[in-house]
Amino acid sequence: MTMTLRLLVVLAALASGCSFEADLSEVEITQHGVKVPGKPGSGTADQSASASFAFSKAASDLAKSINRDVQIHQIAIAASGGVPNLTFIKSMHVTMATPSNPDLTVELLSYDRTQSESDGWDIQVTMPVPIDVTATWVAARTEIEIEMAGRLPQQDWAVDVTLTFSGKITYEP
Repeated sequence: MTMTLRLLVVLAALASGCSFEADLSEVEITQHGVKVPGKPGSGTADQSASASFAFSKAASDLAKSINRDVQIHQIAIAASGGVPNLTFIKSMHVTMATPSNPDLTVELLSYDRTQSESDGWDIQVTMPVPIDVTATWVAARTEIEIEMAGRLPQQDWAVDVTLTFSGKITYEP
């Protein structure tokens, strides 16, 4: 069943007042243009920078309505402004947290570039085992924190971050 057809089934069930459960096997949500501050004077030594963004219930209503068995399968990070690619990144850590309960912080990615990836333009990592983020995802606000290290650009730059996940939506009126 395609995502569009699944969405139509969900909307029809909502309109009719029925309860329903739907399995969503491959959902992508992308945050475009996540700003990363430049590091003046960083041309000769490795430095680190961090960036973050949030998914809130109001801003990501359909994706945040996935309320059971939320599993992250893949993270893709692509250059989207100020730099042509991400070949300068040597390591990256990505976490998911909720401000209301820091104990629910989940590490999504711990990445170290290998020699064989030295020509990689963007970073795309498929999890060998999906990561369960249900408790963090169902919060009203979910924050993603990205920490990067390498010979970072001196000017500000931006990335697009795509999370691919699965989960279930349940609804009872």
